[in-house]
Amino acid sequence: MATTCCTEKTERIFMEVKIMICIVTAILVLLGQGAILDYYLISNNSDDSSQYAWIVLDVVVLIVWSIALIRSYVYYRRQSVTVTDGVMMNVTKNLGILKSIIMDELRYSYLCWFVYVCCLVPRVVVIFKTIAEGLTEDQSFGPNTLKLTISLAAIIFLFLVFTHNDAKPNTARLHYIGFLTGSVTFNILDSCEILDMLFITETGILLTFQMENVILSFACINFFLPILALVELRMTSEEGKTTAKWFKFSYILSHIFLTNLPYLIIRSFLWHGRNAGVSTYLTKNLIMLVLAVNELISHFGSYKLKVCKFCKHFYFLDKFMHTHNLCQSCETQHKGTEDVGSDDEADDGADDGATFAMVGLNKSDNGSAPDDKGMRV
Repeated sequence: MATTCCTEKTERIFMEVKIMICIVTAILVLLGQGAILDYYLISNNSDDSSQYAWIVLDVVVLIVWSIALIRSYVYYRRQSVTVTDGVMMNVTKNLGILKSIIMDELRYSYLCWFVYVCCLVPRVVVIFKTIAEGLTEDQSFGPNTLKLTISLAAIIFLFLVFTHNDAKPNTARLHYIGFLTGSVTFNILDSCEILDMLFITETGILLTFQMENVILSFACINFFLPILALVELRMTSEEGKTTAKWFKFSYILSHIFLTNLPYLIIRSFLWHGRNAGVSTYLTKNLIMLVLAVNELISHFGSYKLKVCKFCKHFYFLDKFMHTHNLCQSCETQHKGTEDVGSDDEADDGADDGATFAMVGLNKSDNGSAPDDKGMRV
């Protein structure tokens, strides 16, 4: 038992150290990206003092992320539950404590990403509308540095997920997180790659005003789509728990019609219509379209879900308790409540018996015969 407790404590320490490293790294990368983008905006518009207002956005993002990441770290420490000899610490005393066993909670991740993207997208639009066309390779902060800086959004997303979950090794949950974050980061990099078409001096491709707006619009929209992935991870944090079918279909369709299909059409048009170089991401778009359609077909009518009448979350049928139309967690809480009620009744009965006994003893001390109730107790 001592060895098991020591192992669990060591694993918890390593997990806390990992989360702290991810928090520090995420903040540093966030600050680095914001500082470089601000430099592009301020240095190329040195006569406009209003450009310094972009620094305010960096401060807002830094405050929101710092609060959310620190709260996430504190949440993990506070919600740790110790299990010794297979007996859980007094689960039945609090209806909400069973939920705390599920440590893998992405509580504030989608809010963090929303605030971050709301500050990132305006800067990307302004840079590519006013600055990117005049950037050259001989500049220290040229097109390559700008592309690399924007692509840091993929790394920031990874560290955001790492700081908001502690999925155990070799679990289906960890593999699912890896799959989902991998696809999201590739979509972010895909958006950064398609922005290369807007560097006219580098590509030599003349784009119409409408085509430029289309490319920029879809790229910016795709910076918001990771919010859906973070909500998906948040809503599937418990084993057997899932999202509603409409949300799953919306998630798949958004990546079809807002990411891979538009990018495939744009690249094909520039390839054949403007003699642009072929990007290997065109093949990626084809592969992701095939996978998305296959996933859409496989999910259509292939499984049934049940809604827990207590927590209102969706669950697969094999993880659903049909006795009270509750999920496993709520069913356990329901049983725990009944056990607490039974224990309280037993305690009340014992207290009443002790009171009756004391009454009988007091009457005996006064010289009178104890009553039948006092003698029976």
